[in-house]
Amino acid sequence: MISERTVWESEPRESVQIHLSDGRTFEGPGGTPLHVFVEAAYPDPPQPIVAALVDDHLTELSELIQRDVTVQPIDTSQNDGMRVYQRAMSFLLIVAVHELFPDARVIIDHSVTLGGFFC
Repeated sequence: MISERTVWESEPRESVQIHLSDGRTFEGPGGTPLHVFVEAAYPDPPQPIVAALVDDHLTELSELIQRDVTVQPIDTSQNDGMRVYQRAMSFLLIVAVHELFPDARVIIDHSVTLGGFFC
């Protein structure tokens, strides 16, 4: 049974924690980008981690962590991860073409998973 003695007043923490789906917890200063936590937790992932589910919401790795959250990394072996990766590569292609050929217009009709883009 939980009683009043198990709850006490506390000072606010300046740190935040991420709780990973595998049970591990990492802590750092509030405002730390998610990618810093992910790199600490997965220094050599088998597949590139490109996003994460943060409290069940698909989130960019550049997101600043301001409170304690639950994190499930998304890598390129997963459907969401591959879609994030393809979208990033599409933008990279468009920026590269624009820098080399400022008057050119890029239209990506569709992409094929692991197969390329048809522009």
